[in-house]
Amino acid sequence: MYKNRYLMLIVMAKNVSEIMTVEIEVIGLEDTAQTAAKKMKEKNLSSLVVMDRNDQAVGIVTERDLVAQVCFMMQVVRSTLLDTSCLHLWQL
Repeated sequence: MYKNRYLMLIVMAKNVSEIMTVEIEVIGLEDTAQTAAKKMKEKNLSSLVVMDRNDQAVGIVTERDLVAQVCFMMQVVRSTLLDTSCLHLWQL
């Protein structure tokens, strides 16, 4: 355990410039979440820099962002289905 802690301290002491990825992948502001997910999968990435029409970086989209949106939409669908089922029962 001590050895792992020592290695962690060595890595954490590095400057970000020493560990960052230089070759970045980008996606357009108007591209779909599906396109982002597909690109991440194909290139084995966890994030993409989002560019506007003027080739300016305006943000970043991550795997976590995509998963959060899917989970949110699943919750909305479940709530809607549950509400619809309850309405149906009230009509009986």
